[in-house]
Amino acid sequence: MGDLQRDMDAPMRPFFKEGEPVAVEFGVGDPQLGKIIAVSQHCKMMTVRLSNGNMGQGDLPLQWRRDNEYDLLAGGKVKVRKLP
Repeated sequence: MGDLQRDMDAPMRPFFKEGEPVAVEFGVGDPQLGKIIAVSQHCKMMTVRLSNGNMGQGDLPLQWRRDNEYDLLAGGKVKVRKLP
């Protein structure tokens, strides 16, 4: 019972797939559009390739924090959400 309760209390990581379009919110300006180019086995780490937008373009390595929040490996936080 203890393991089951611990699993139920643990926050759920969002499930992303390679090639999936996403919006990355930096907290300033409009969300930056991008595409997932790499995801770790348990979705704890991923890399988003940003399109040319207000935050520039390039690859953004991220580590999952909670819900849809991720830490930038270079420092700072972002929110990532799937696009339809």
